[in-house]
Amino acid sequence: MAAAEDLKLKERLTKIHRKRSVNEQLSSRDQRAWERLDLEILKRDIKKDDNFLADQICEVKNKKAEILTTMPPDHSSA
Repeated sequence: MAAAEDLKLKERLTKIHRKRSVNEQLSSRDQRAWERLDLEILKRDIKKDDNFLADQICEVKNKKAEILTTMPPDHSSA
């Protein structure tokens, strides 16, 4: 009888230990997923900033080209 009770107790403790380790694994996976998500968001924001800067540079170049094409060819002869 005592051996059967010991076996049941051991099985219950094993189940508790398994459940605890599974929960720890899940929580650590979730944390890693959040960290990856944060990194992806930061990378996306950096790319947006880079694209925004590139757009500004293109606008300035286009305006400069537009001004140069609309100006009279020779301003220095006065």
